[in-house]
Amino acid sequence: MATQEFKVTTDQFRTVSAPNNISRQRNEKQYFLLVNFADLPSDFPTEVNPRAQKMHTKVAVSLINGVTNNESDFYLNNRGIVLSAKSISYNPKSKSATIDLGDGSVEDNNTYGVIDGGHTYRAIIENRDEVIDLQKKYVRLEVITGVENLTALNSARNSSVSVSEQALANLAGKADFIKNDLKGSILDGKVSFKDNENLPVEAIDLVRLMFVMNIEEFGEDSAPTSGYSTKTGTFKRFEKSIDTAKKNNTPSIYLALSKKLPELVELYEHIEQELPQYYSAYKKNNGQKITKFGRVTGVTPNTKKDQFSTFTNTPITYSISSGYIYPIFASLRALLKYDISTNSLDWAVSDPEKFLDGIGYKLAETAFESNDNNPNKTGKDPQVYKTTYATVELSMLKELSRHN
Repeated sequence: MATQEFKVTTDQFRTVSAPNNISRQRNEKQYFLLVNFADLPSDFPTEVNPRAQKMHTKVAVSLINGVTNNESDFYLNNRGIVLSAKSISYNPKSKSATIDLGDGSVEDNNTYGVIDGGHTYRAIIENRDEVIDLQKKYVRLEVITGVENLTALNSARNSSVSVSEQALANLAGKADFIKNDLKGSILDGKVSFKDNENLPVEAIDLVRLMFVMNIEEFGEDSAPTSGYSTKTGTFKRFEKSIDTAKKNNTPSIYLALSKKLPELVELYEHIEQELPQYYSAYKKNNGQKITKFGRVTGVTPNTKKDQFSTFTNTPITYSISSGYIYPIFASLRALLKYDISTNSLDWAVSDPEKFLDGIGYKLAETAFESNDNNPNKTGKDPQVYKTTYATVELSMLKELSRHN
């Protein structure tokens, strides 16, 4: 049979051998590559992977969303694809790797191929045509040669559950109050609280909204950046807050924030809908007549593909990276008033959306001008959060003084 050789273009290629003190006992070598979605071969053997891929589960749907969205951090957020290979070589001049996966026989296909990351592999191959900008979508490829105990490697690689999945599963017991507070709202029956629920909204994303609006933890001198950057970290802090309040028999602000969730979702999606107008306004204030919002990094217009809001699936004009949205949304916690005696929250202004529309151009300028239109850096930049918060707080105080 002919050798199954796969050529992969990559300019990121690293080799890791066994540690020196056990190198004589181990023949395995690991090779790490970053591969663009477009360059990933579509016919890697997958028979060696013991886990059948179910692509209609909630986790798989979330994975597909990660493949097709307009973010550039897929290779960081995803564990990648692991191959068992007969051999691999790299040509630094052509920046290409050649992976030998055997001769295609039943024996070789049960030895070489995708041993972990099968869901990731299928999600990319089956959905990469839906990606607007393939040039910024990469996946991590780990190739292992000289595998001596394939059964042990398969078992270990396919029995682990990511921390984020564990956290999502734990939400079922920690966040029942959220489910109760959503009854009768537009999200009633649409939020998944367990790992096997195939519903459009993940409960952890609602926790993130509450987290960045937690005025007990985040004041004017702090920034809730982890609400954007890490679902797992956000959940752990949410869980700790709930457990501490229960242990001390004190009210948790998250119980109050949960009752505000329908309004928080509306505010978040109001930003998604109106941010193009805020952007245009600040650009024109700075003397720029043609704004071209659709060309901004992290922004995809609906002229290329239908775009929908994050939580209610409402048609919108642009899909906008959450790295721009989170600092603006989080700044609105300056408008919240917390009454600990009743464990309740209220707005300091009569109409938060109208208030936001009045200063949106200022917030947009901070979000888009701070990091050269890099949404990932913006979403993680504490100074952006502090500046937008200060803008909201100052504008609120001015408005309140006018009414007194």
